[in-house]
Amino acid sequence: MALTKVRGSGLDSSQEGAITFNEGSADVDFRVESNGNTHALFVDAGNDKVGVGTSSPDGALHVKGISDHGRIVLESGGTSGSDNNMFMQFHNGGGTEIAQIEIGEGASNEGQIAFKTGGTTTAMTIDKDGHITKPLQSAFLAHTSTTRYNLAINNDHTLILDTERFDQNSDYNNSNYRFTAPVTGKYQFNLTVYMNQVPTNASYIQTYIVTSNRVYYAIVDTEAYDASHSFFTLNHSVLADMDANDTCHSLINQGGGTVQLDYTSDTHLSGFLVC
Repeated sequence: MALTKVRGSGLDSSQEGAITFNEGSADVDFRVESNGNTHALFVDAGNDKVGVGTSSPDGALHVKGISDHGRIVLESGGTSGSDNNMFMQFHNGGGTEIAQIEIGEGASNEGQIAFKTGGTTTAMTIDKDGHITKPLQSAFLAHTSTTRYNLAINNDHTLILDTERFDQNSDYNNSNYRFTAPVTGKYQFNLTVYMNQVPTNASYIQTYIVTSNRVYYAIVDTEAYDASHSFFTLNHSVLADMDANDTCHSLINQGGGTVQLDYTSDTHLSGFLVC
């Protein structure tokens, strides 16, 4: 055991510090004592662990706070500005950065927290006012580009939603009018079918939200009406369970009646990953 006491100018005996090396084994531990704290810093060399305020670190770095709280402080070394953003980086065993937490210090984003995956790709941001955005979270809205006229009766017609208003994470295909779930989860879907020339002699008009796990229906009996509707809207929504790579699309069917039903470019399907 080797003990070295360190005293400096202006320190009384109660402020003495000590640096201790434990040489009782092949693994040499290192301990810093200060102001009565016997383990202000403790290095467990044999287990590659460092303790601050504790001699029994549970991880590579274990910080035990003073009194009833603990605090780790990361402070920028320069003047305020984006060049002085602060980072916490995570690397794999090969030394490649795989994730990062960035704290903004610019005039417009001081205190903003950005969580990055793959090293530098922003997956979630909490701005200085507490707003949370997830630029990779699946969300889309697609509508038909033009009115589709005179749907044949007694047939399931895929709604031709070929125009994307937005498609965050690129999970919607505007060629086959299908959304593909990137991960297993719960997804909210909302379907609005804006129709013209709705006949009164149809047994029903039915819309479907079709997922790989289940089909969800909405229906209206137009025989209850006295005259054809020039304008009519069916709204349909569901919170659906989906597995990764499951798909969702939408259909419409007119049961019987006159061939005259149209649906317009105000027909749209939207969806997003909830949880």
